[in-house]
Amino acid sequence: MIDRIKIAVQAEDVQELRHGALNNLWDGRKNPTAVPVFRYRRWEGELLIDISVPRTLFGNTLEEATVEHRDKLVSKIQSYAKERGLNIPKWAILNAAVRYLELGKNIILPIKHNLHNCLLKLGLSLAKRTNLIGQVCYFSNIGNDGLKVCVRNEGREICFYDKTTKEISAGWEYNKENQRIFTKLLANGYKVLRYEVKFLKGSVVKKELNFFGSGRTFNDIWNAELVQEILTYYWDDIEYTLPSVRNRKAGLIKSIQAAVQNEVSCADVLFKIGFDYLEQQLGATILKQLLISCNDKIKRKSREVSYGNLRTKRSDLKSKFKTKKEYVAQKISQYLTEMKPIRINKDTDEIEGVL
Repeated sequence: MIDRIKIAVQAEDVQELRHGALNNLWDGRKNPTAVPVFRYRRWEGELLIDISVPRTLFGNTLEEATVEHRDKLVSKIQSYAKERGLNIPKWAILNAAVRYLELGKNIILPIKHNLHNCLLKLGLSLAKRTNLIGQVCYFSNIGNDGLKVCVRNEGREICFYDKTTKEISAGWEYNKENQRIFTKLLANGYKVLRYEVKFLKGSVVKKELNFFGSGRTFNDIWNAELVQEILTYYWDDIEYTLPSVRNRKAGLIKSIQAAVQNEVSCADVLFKIGFDYLEQQLGATILKQLLISCNDKIKRKSREVSYGNLRTKRSDLKSKFKTKKEYVAQKISQYLTEMKPIRINKDTDEIEGVL
């Protein structure tokens, strides 16, 4: 489910079919369409290829690529390169380092569910979990492109947005097929919620993929299990703090009832509810700073270790407080668990992969 990717092919591995092809490569586009953007970075000695994967393969951004599409995408890259006077071997593309990576999943939902309200709740969850992402800025955009909620640090972004409104409102010529598809989907009673995780520069790509036990070449990341693991990893923390559709008091009562049925002690119920409340009100970072002073860090580690143990205990108790998730959260989890690619049947024009 790779949406956009920038790869760096070593210039020494690229053959010029026309004299000066590398130096006259860029066509002025900033973003890829169905045709990738090629740029020669002489000072780095590399050819940077910026690819919109679904547009290149399908001509739209609703459909999603699978592992089987790798060779087809490589062939398209080679074909577009030859039009610009370059020959790029397949192995050079597969071994190219990834400089930017955009992963995501399209979640198709019935229009009876208010996507705007869902995004507001997702935004609240993102804001509460910023401490897990590092020093971040948090923002939401409301306008012609619908609503987008996001947390971003220096090199990573996690976001959700109303993809239907975004694509229908985008009037560029290369987006006409998207407009047709998303308009038809809307007429059939569906809207698309887009979930994305982005790694914005090469050093972050390397660090993040290393965390998930992967290399950072084009071939390494063309891996369905890896993409699913990354998307699920970040969603799990967001889902945990997602506000319930019911009122807060009723949700708290049901949560405590679930814990009692799971034989959680009175002390542990009070411990977890109190911990959750303080973290929700103050944020995890501020709470930790209040409980562990600078002097504590300088003198000894025991208080910090004690706090870490309490967080671990709270995490262990979490599953025993769980109640039924609301519909939209259930659907996001279902899409990420099954990871069925969205497809358009070329014979019937019907959308496949809707759960």
